[in-house]
Amino acid sequence: IAKQVLNYSGLMWFVVAAVLFVRKIFIYQRFVRHVRRSWIPVSEPELLDHVALLAQRLEIKKAIDLCISPAISTPMLIGFTKPRVLLPQTAISPSELEYTILHELTHYKRKDMLYKWLVQLTLCLHWFNPLVYLMEKEISRCCELACDEAVIKNLDGSGKRAYGDTLINAAGKKNLGSDLSSVTLSESGELLKERLLAILHYRKMSKRLLALALAMTLLFSACGTVLGAYVKREKAEESTVEEIPEMPTEIPQEYPAEQDEETDNKT
Repeated sequence: IAKQVLNYSGLMWFVVAAVLFVRKIFIYQRFVRHVRRSWIPVSEPELLDHVALLAQRLEIKKAIDLCISPAISTPMLIGFTKPRVLLPQTAISPSELEYTILHELTHYKRKDMLYKWLVQLTLCLHWFNPLVYLMEKEISRCCELACDEAVIKNLDGSGKRAYGDTLINAAGKKNLGSDLSSVTLSESGELLKERLLAILHYRKMSKRLLALALAMTLLFSACGTVLGAYVKREKAEESTVEEIPEMPTEIPQEYPAEQDEETDNKT
């Protein structure tokens, strides 16, 4: 009975996980179709050249399309095989446009969309674990903070302020389905405050501190490897000792009789 219950539990887990993941894919496809009906590819040569220069600065070799869509309210990056930066059909200043595109291109370079979908797959597989939902929020938070750091590391004070203004202008704007299908510029107010404080207090890591962090990482990795090998060797030795059979302390009773029979046959 216990085995049957275990089999039914495993089947229920798989069915729920499959249904949840198929549902997320359906929502993604529906959102893409909805946006695709209204987006308009940007054809201005100057703007396209500027996007190409930003992509070249980030060492992105793949061509990134730029489109405008009235169906969205905040900029976003969408698509895996053919990535696009989508802009809302609203007035935007040149500096804000530059930092918006730079932000989305940085997300593409860091493969944050792939991480986003891996998190969604993990959520579906571990739908019964509430800690996984906390992990999703933490990964999303870390992705945004890391993207901001990558963008502002080469900016001066005025550039950081302009980038912060871009985040503030995008705050509070949300699109249907954007959590699953894209990487957007807008986030919650709490995360926005943390991102702005991180930008304000950002300090570029020195080479000495970077070398120290790398050395500590290598040291901890080496210690973990050595300790793991030592424990594994101890377990192997214990199992070898347990497998050696104990020698009998007394001679079996059959042995003298058999020896006497052999002696009689010889005589």
